[in-house]
Amino acid sequence: MHLLLVLVLGLAATVPCTAESFDYTGPLVDIYCWNLPDHIGIDGAKLDTAPQDHTVHCLRDIQQCIDSGYAILQKDVTTGKYSVKFRLDAAGNAKVAEIFKTTTSVKAFRVTASGTSAAGSDSLAVTSMVEASPSTPDGCSQATMAACSSTGCTGASCSDNQPTLSDASTLARTSLALAGLICATTALLL
Repeated sequence: MHLLLVLVLGLAATVPCTAESFDYTGPLVDIYCWNLPDHIGIDGAKLDTAPQDHTVHCLRDIQQCIDSGYAILQKDVTTGKYSVKFRLDAAGNAKVAEIFKTTTSVKAFRVTASGTSAAGSDSLAVTSMVEASPSTPDGCSQATMAACSSTGCTGASCSDNQPTLSDASTLARTSLALAGLICATTALLL
């Protein structure tokens, strides 16, 4: 019994108990342009009201924009303004660079990213990412509505036509479920 307790406590110490899994679609911006005054990008796009005007050239070819990393935006339905939903981790930024090699988009660059985020954090540990089709609505997929409901996604912004989850994303979800079980077991044992 003590060995089991030590094992559970050891595992719980290595896994954050508050991480949530997400599949999220939204406009992609670079952090450099987002942080400019009034969120007006180098290319003149007003990112907090019209991120679809931000050019792929700015995202992909301007070194300070590349170096700053990327974020996925969400729209506030009340104000109509966009804000950062998730800042991508290094793996997410690398996946963006790969997608840029094959995109034919000139503006209105959007992605669907799968990954995990700690509660209260705007950082997304990306496990998979694809360029979103124009018909894919912004927001969370149906698969992540439970996780998203506490973080601002609504049924109106979700759709069944989200990309299929990759094996890596499925593995990440399974790992999070196991982490939740470990956290709950640890709480019961203590």
